[in-house]
Amino acid sequence: PEPIHDIEKEKLLSLIYESKRPYVLINFFATWCRPCKEELPDLVALQNDPESDIEVVLVSVDKPNDAKTKLSNFLNDFGVGFQTYVRSSNEAALISEFYTYYDGRIPLTLLYHNSGTKLEVFTGMTDRDEIELVVNKHRIMDNAK
Repeated sequence: PEPIHDIEKEKLLSLIYESKRPYVLINFFATWCRPCKEELPDLVALQNDPESDIEVVLVSVDKPNDAKTKLSNFLNDFGVGFQTYVRSSNEAALISEFYTYYDGRIPLTLLYHNSGTKLEVFTGMTDRDEIELVVNKHRIMDNAK
């Protein structure tokens, strides 16, 4: 599907709360970002895995013109067949709503429980193994309560 433009904080929050999977990964990326390109296949694999407990939400922080001209081809090249989003406001303003310590670096990936609790922040590149390790840690901690 074509990316949905002008995503705002409220819509991203609703995606977390409405997720059918218990964990939601919000990944802020750009088409020009080399580490973003390197981690994207793992994120796509996570989302496409029917056994996964993790829903992946991709949010492009490309400039609006680049998002309109480059993003669809970029996503197709990586086999992204699920809904993606494009920031509407200033990149830093949107991301700072979710991560106060945002310093301008991407990729930035935030892990939430679908109850809305932020569990982890991955600054810089991550991969499926690291994400699944962190999710398993939180699953064990939740079960211990």
